Amino acid sequence: MNKTLSIYLDVHGTLVRNNTPEACLHEFITYITSTYDCYWLTSLAKDGQIDNIQNYLLLAGVSTETLELMFKHVKPTKWHNNKSEAIDLDKPFLWFDDAPLATDIYILREKQLTDSLFQIDPQTEKTICTWLKGSQFNRPPDSNF
Repeated sequence: MNKTLSIYLDVHGTLVRNNTPEACLHEFITYITSTYDCYWLTSLAKDGQIDNIQNYLLLAGVSTETLELMFKHVKPTKWHNNKSEAIDLDKPFLWFDDAPLATDIYILREKQLTDSLFQIDPQTEKTICTWLKGSQFNRPPDSNF
């Protein structure tokens, strides 16, 4: 178990695309929550309140079993202008997001942490499912750790 690595999760376009959960969502959540410290990093809950995430995921059809795992193990974060405000940049992390702001990318670049961003891009098949398949359930992809 690698609880020294933190995982930060966007929701729109990352865990759910076109109002449909990713096909591997349950396996992905099971793996990351049993292996890493996990945090929400989404505009749905930038104030640390998770009600909007729960409602959105329910409407998208995420299974009850997956929701239970998520809300038992994924912790809320707080941020104001940039998602990177909620990330502990001094510790190893991996951030899954489909549309990080240019300001956040700039901050990561300045700190030489761009490898810690897994930017979702379904056009190139870069999704949580391809990350999960590539992780082989035993290691995160090459990153800053």
